Amino acid sequence: MLAADPAFGVHLKTSYDVVRMTISAYTYRGAIGMDIPTARFVWFETCYLPLGDAQDAVDHILHCGRVRAAGRVEKTARPTDSA
Repeated sequence: MLAADPAFGVHLKTSYDVVRMTISAYTYRGAIGMDIPTARFVWFETCYLPLGDAQDAVDHILHCGRVRAAGRVEKTARPTDSA
């Protein structure tokens, strides 16, 4: 992935550095690929969580996320009728 898009690596490192320096969780979400007709994804949510034994240092970063594929229709939740 980094070979195909080196800018992705820059963004990934920046995100990791923010978590490492602030020692706090960091999240992003929003539309992506709107300007790229061949984009495979149209929405993303991602979270970086700092992990470590000490309060003043980050030993590891847990990164999790989800994307919505282009062309996929999301079902919207309907409120349930209350009696």
